[in-house]
Amino acid sequence: MRVQLIERLEEQQSINVRSNNKIRSFVIRSGRTTIAQTRAIEQLLPKYANLAEIQERIENIKFTGNQVNLEIGLGDGKNLIHMAKENPSNIFLGCDVHLPGIGSALNSVELHKIKNVRFLVGDINEALLSFGRIFQNIYIFFPDPWPKKRHNKRRLINEEFFHLIAKKMEMDGRVYIATDCEDYATSILDVIEVSEKIENRNGTRQFSKRPSWRVLTKFEKRALQAKSRVYEICCIFKSVD
Repeated sequence: MRVQLIERLEEQQSINVRSNNKIRSFVIRSGRTTIAQTRAIEQLLPKYANLAEIQERIENIKFTGNQVNLEIGLGDGKNLIHMAKENPSNIFLGCDVHLPGIGSALNSVELHKIKNVRFLVGDINEALLSFGRIFQNIYIFFPDPWPKKRHNKRRLINEEFFHLIAKKMEMDGRVYIATDCEDYATSILDVIEVSEKIENRNGTRQFSKRPSWRVLTKFEKRALQAKSRVYEICCIFKSVD
Protein backbone atom coordinates (compact mmCIF):
# COMPACT_ATOMS: atom_id res chain seq x y z
CA MET A 1 0.00 0.00 0.00
CA ARG A 2 1.43 3.36 -1.01
CA VAL A 3 1.97 5.62 1.95
CA GLN A 4 0.74 9.13 2.46
CA LEU A 5 4.07 10.93 1.95
CA ILE A 6 4.56 9.42 -1.50
CA GLU A 7 0.98 10.28 -2.43
CA ARG A 8 1.46 13.87 -1.27
CA LEU A 9 4.71 14.22 -3.23
CA GLU A 10 3.16 12.83 -6.41
CA GLU A 11 0.11 15.02 -6.01
CA GLN A 12 2.25 18.13 -5.51
CA GLN A 13 4.35 17.31 -8.58
CA SER A 14 1.19 16.90 -10.66
CA ILE A 15 -0.18 20.21 -9.39
CA ASN A 16 3.11 21.96 -10.21
CA VAL A 17 3.09 20.59 -13.74
CA ARG A 18 -0.55 21.53 -14.35
CA SER A 19 -0.26 25.01 -12.85
CA ASN A 20 2.85 26.02 -14.77
CA ASN A 21 2.87 26.40 -18.54
CA LYS A 22 6.63 25.89 -18.70
CA ILE A 23 7.73 23.05 -20.98
CA ARG A 24 9.03 20.24 -18.77
CA SER A 25 12.06 18.10 -19.46
CA PHE A 26 10.48 15.13 -17.71
CA VAL A 27 7.28 13.12 -17.48
CA ILE A 28 5.92 12.09 -14.09
CA ARG A 29 5.68 8.30 -14.18
CA SER A 30 3.70 6.36 -11.59
CA GLY A 31 6.13 3.45 -11.68
CA ARG A 32 6.16 0.73 -9.09
CA THR A 33 7.81 1.68 -5.83
CA THR A 34 9.12 -1.30 -3.86
CA ILE A 35 8.39 -1.84 -0.19
CA ALA A 36 11.97 -0.88 0.69
CA GLN A 37 11.82 2.29 -1.42
CA THR A 38 8.47 3.23 0.04
CA ARG A 39 9.73 2.77 3.59
CA ALA A 40 12.84 4.86 2.84
CA ILE A 41 10.79 7.73 1.40
CA GLU A 42 8.40 7.70 4.33
CA GLN A 43 11.02 7.39 7.07
CA LEU A 44 14.19 8.96 5.65
CA LEU A 45 13.18 11.64 3.16
CA PRO A 46 12.09 14.13 5.87
CA LYS A 47 15.61 13.83 7.33
CA TYR A 48 17.58 14.05 4.09
CA ALA A 49 15.43 16.51 2.13
CA ASN A 50 14.90 19.19 4.76
CA LEU A 51 15.56 22.42 2.82
CA ALA A 52 16.23 24.54 5.92
CA GLU A 53 18.77 22.00 7.18
CA ILE A 54 20.40 21.78 3.74
CA GLN A 55 20.78 25.55 3.54
CA GLU A 56 22.25 25.65 7.05
CA ARG A 57 24.79 22.98 6.12
CA ILE A 58 25.78 24.93 3.03
CA GLU A 59 26.14 28.13 5.06
CA ASN A 60 28.45 26.34 7.50
CA ILE A 61 30.64 24.87 4.76
CA LYS A 62 31.14 28.10 2.80
CA PHE A 63 34.15 29.22 4.80
CA THR A 64 35.90 25.84 5.01
CA GLY A 65 37.07 25.65 1.41
CA ASN A 66 35.05 22.48 0.82
CA GLN A 67 32.69 22.09 -2.11
CA VAL A 68 28.96 21.98 -2.65
CA ASN A 69 28.15 19.73 -5.61
CA LEU A 70 24.91 18.80 -7.36
CA GLU A 71 23.87 15.80 -9.43
CA ILE A 72 20.76 16.29 -11.56
CA GLY A 73 18.98 13.02 -12.30
CA LEU A 74 20.03 10.23 -9.95
CA GLY A 75 19.03 6.97 -11.57
CA ASP A 76 19.42 4.63 -8.62
CA GLY A 77 21.85 6.99 -6.88
CA LYS A 78 24.99 4.85 -7.24
CA ASN A 79 27.12 7.59 -8.76
CA LEU A 80 26.03 10.18 -6.19
CA ILE A 81 26.76 7.76 -3.34
CA HIS A 82 30.16 6.87 -4.79
CA MET A 83 31.24 10.50 -5.15
CA ALA A 84 30.08 11.31 -1.63
CA LYS A 85 31.98 8.37 -0.13
CA GLU A 86 35.15 9.36 -1.99
CA ASN A 87 34.86 13.03 -0.90
CA PRO A 88 33.45 13.03 2.64
CA SER A 89 34.33 16.69 3.32
CA ASN A 90 32.18 17.97 0.46
CA ILE A 91 28.39 18.20 0.25
CA PHE A 92 26.56 16.35 -2.51
CA LEU A 93 22.99 17.22 -3.40
CA GLY A 94 20.94 14.97 -5.65
CA CYS A 95 17.86 16.23 -7.46
CA ASP A 96 15.24 14.07 -9.18
CA VAL A 97 11.49 13.84 -9.76
CA HIS A 98 11.30 10.05 -9.81
CA LEU A 99 10.58 8.63 -6.37
CA PRO A 100 11.73 4.99 -6.83
CA GLY A 101 15.28 6.13 -7.56
CA ILE A 102 15.25 8.51 -4.61
CA GLY A 103 14.04 5.69 -2.40
CA SER A 104 16.91 3.46 -3.51
CA ALA A 105 19.45 6.23 -2.94
CA LEU A 106 18.03 6.94 0.53
CA ASN A 107 18.45 3.29 1.49
CA SER A 108 22.08 3.35 0.33
CA VAL A 109 22.82 6.54 2.26
CA GLU A 110 21.41 5.06 5.44
CA LEU A 111 23.07 1.66 4.93
CA HIS A 112 26.54 3.17 4.41
CA LYS A 113 26.00 5.88 7.05
CA ILE A 114 26.85 8.63 4.58
CA LYS A 115 26.50 12.04 6.17
CA ASN A 116 27.29 14.39 3.27
CA VAL A 117 24.38 13.60 0.91
CA ARG A 118 21.06 15.44 0.77
CA PHE A 119 18.15 15.34 -1.69
CA LEU A 120 15.98 17.77 -3.62
CA VAL A 121 12.71 16.33 -4.89
CA GLY A 122 11.16 17.99 -7.92
CA ASP A 123 11.97 20.01 -11.04
CA ILE A 124 15.57 21.23 -10.92
CA ASN A 125 14.56 24.56 -12.48
CA GLU A 126 12.41 25.23 -9.43
CA ALA A 127 14.72 23.63 -6.86
CA LEU A 128 17.61 25.90 -7.86
CA LEU A 129 15.60 28.99 -6.93
CA SER A 130 16.30 28.19 -3.27
CA PHE A 131 20.07 28.58 -3.68
CA GLY A 132 22.58 31.29 -4.43
CA ARG A 133 25.98 31.02 -6.08
CA ILE A 134 27.21 27.94 -4.22
CA PHE A 135 27.98 25.07 -6.60
CA GLN A 136 31.47 24.07 -7.60
CA ASN A 137 30.44 21.08 -9.70
CA ILE A 138 27.19 20.07 -11.37
CA TYR A 139 26.80 16.60 -12.86
CA ILE A 140 24.19 15.73 -15.51
CA PHE A 141 24.65 12.19 -16.74
CA PHE A 142 22.37 10.74 -19.40
CA PRO A 143 19.47 13.20 -19.23
CA ASP A 144 16.38 12.26 -21.24
CA PRO A 145 17.46 12.92 -24.86
CA TRP A 146 13.97 13.51 -26.26
CA PRO A 147 15.28 12.31 -29.63
CA LYS A 148 12.25 13.15 -31.79
CA LYS A 149 12.65 16.58 -33.35
CA ARG A 150 9.24 17.76 -32.19
CA HIS A 151 10.28 16.94 -28.62
CA ASN A 152 13.70 18.65 -28.69
CA LYS A 153 12.22 21.64 -26.87
CA ARG A 154 11.75 19.41 -23.83
CA ARG A 155 15.46 18.83 -23.39
CA LEU A 156 16.79 20.00 -20.04
CA ILE A 157 20.11 21.41 -21.26
CA ASN A 158 19.69 24.45 -23.47
CA GLU A 159 20.58 28.13 -23.47
CA GLU A 160 17.92 28.97 -20.90
CA PHE A 161 19.14 26.28 -18.54
CA PHE A 162 22.77 27.40 -18.80
CA HIS A 163 21.60 30.93 -18.05
CA LEU A 164 19.93 29.66 -14.88
CA ILE A 165 22.85 27.65 -13.56
CA ALA A 166 25.28 30.46 -14.39
CA LYS A 167 23.68 32.27 -11.46
CA LYS A 168 24.32 29.31 -9.18
CA MET A 169 27.93 28.44 -10.05
CA GLU A 170 31.05 29.63 -8.32
CA MET A 171 33.79 31.14 -10.46
CA ASP A 172 35.51 28.34 -12.39
CA GLY A 173 32.69 25.98 -11.43
CA ARG A 174 32.35 23.01 -13.74
CA VAL A 175 29.44 21.20 -15.35
CA TYR A 176 29.99 17.59 -16.40
CA ILE A 177 27.59 16.15 -18.97
CA ALA A 178 27.30 12.73 -20.60
CA THR A 179 24.83 11.61 -23.25
CA ASP A 180 24.65 8.91 -25.90
CA CYS A 181 22.55 11.13 -28.17
CA GLU A 182 24.81 12.79 -30.76
CA ASP A 183 22.26 15.44 -31.71
CA TYR A 184 21.80 16.41 -28.06
CA ALA A 185 25.56 16.56 -27.51
CA THR A 186 26.17 18.81 -30.52
CA SER A 187 23.34 21.13 -29.48
CA ILE A 188 25.01 21.52 -26.08
CA LEU A 189 28.33 22.35 -27.76
CA ASP A 190 26.49 24.96 -29.84
CA VAL A 191 25.23 26.70 -26.70
CA ILE A 192 28.66 26.64 -25.06
CA GLU A 193 30.39 28.13 -28.09
CA VAL A 194 28.16 31.19 -28.32
CA SER A 195 28.26 31.92 -24.59
CA GLU A 196 30.61 34.54 -23.19
CA LYS A 197 30.44 33.01 -19.72
CA ILE A 198 31.11 29.36 -20.49
CA GLU A 199 34.32 27.78 -21.71
CA ASN A 200 34.70 24.29 -23.11
CA ARG A 201 37.43 22.75 -20.99
CA ASN A 202 38.77 20.74 -23.92
CA GLY A 203 38.68 23.45 -26.56
CA THR A 204 36.29 24.62 -29.24
CA ARG A 205 33.62 22.01 -29.99
CA GLN A 206 35.68 19.26 -28.37
CA PHE A 207 34.39 16.38 -26.29
CA SER A 208 36.06 15.26 -23.08
CA LYS A 209 37.39 11.91 -21.97
CA ARG A 210 35.20 9.84 -19.70
CA PRO A 211 35.95 10.82 -16.09
CA SER A 212 37.53 7.93 -14.22
CA TRP A 213 35.59 8.74 -11.06
CA ARG A 214 32.14 8.17 -12.59
CA VAL A 215 30.41 4.92 -11.73
CA LEU A 216 29.13 2.86 -14.64
CA THR A 217 25.40 3.52 -14.32
CA LYS A 218 22.58 1.45 -15.80
CA PHE A 219 21.99 4.12 -18.46
CA GLU A 220 25.61 4.03 -19.55
CA LYS A 221 25.54 0.23 -19.57
CA ARG A 222 22.55 0.31 -21.90
CA ALA A 223 24.34 2.69 -24.23
CA LEU A 224 27.44 0.51 -24.33
CA GLN A 225 25.40 -2.65 -24.87
CA ALA A 226 23.73 -0.92 -27.81
CA LYS A 227 27.23 0.00 -29.07
CA SER A 228 26.32 3.69 -28.86
CA ARG A 229 29.01 6.31 -28.44
CA VAL A 230 28.94 8.23 -25.17
CA TYR A 231 29.64 11.94 -25.60
CA GLU A 232 31.34 13.63 -22.65
CA ILE A 233 31.30 17.40 -22.16
CA CYS A 234 32.96 19.48 -19.45
CA CYS A 235 32.46 23.22 -19.37
CA ILE A 236 33.76 25.89 -17.01
CA PHE A 237 31.96 29.03 -15.92
CA LYS A 238 34.51 31.80 -16.36
CA SER A 239 32.47 34.85 -15.36
CA VAL A 240 29.67 35.60 -12.95
CA ASP A 241 26.97 38.26 -12.91
